[in-house]
Amino acid sequence: MAELFLVRHAQASFHSADYDCLSALGERQSRWLGEYFAERGIGFDVLVTGTLRRHRQTLDGVLRGMGRDAGAAAIVHPGLDEYDFRALVAAWAAAHGDDPRVLAWRADPASKPAFYRLLRLAIPAWAADALPGPLPESWAGFMGRTAAAVAALQALTAQGSRLLAISSGGAMSALLGGRLELAPAHIADLNMQVRNTSVSHFHLNRERFLLSSWNSVPHLERAGRDDAITYG
Repeated sequence: MAELFLVRHAQASFHSADYDCLSALGERQSRWLGEYFAERGIGFDVLVTGTLRRHRQTLDGVLRGMGRDAGAAAIVHPGLDEYDFRALVAAWAAAHGDDPRVLAWRADPASKPAFYRLLRLAIPAWAADALPGPLPESWAGFMGRTAAAVAALQALTAQGSRLLAISSGGAMSALLGGRLELAPAHIADLNMQVRNTSVSHFHLNRERFLLSSWNSVPHLERAGRDDAITYG
């Protein structure tokens, strides 16, 4: 069976107008991951990303850390893209304007904990079709495209025995949750815990897609990198 190393993108720019761009720490995280792969002698036959800029920037950082040329050709699959989490939180807040958690977020919109508390509530409501619309994407559409990404990755095993794919935390959680038939609330729980540049390892072929490990960051669990484990 082939191996898939599924990586969440490095830290993006949460507080900026353009989230879809790596922070300075994110650039280091991606390079450190590439250095880790190089130290372990792990190379890749196939490179895959979602369509987002932070996916490509993360891949380029990993390649630099491995001593490979950034900008190497990669297969792009939209099933690895994130859902529009800001739209979901805005919709949930609009429907629950008097909720203390909404009021806390509106009082401090830069607070990540306040934002993610609402996101954790919004995802199951989205899945139940209980958010006011219009929304950029339905839950069924989201789960369908992440399932399509699984099928595409399985098909790519014909091109090599080791695949590297860069995705986002929500898409990764849906991808795994769909395979394990998890409830939306449990997929949301997974989503909240996925760390930047974490590696999830799978064995796969055209028929099977098997989890080996989830959300590991060995390249960040090192002396001098105490503040490098992030979630945004």
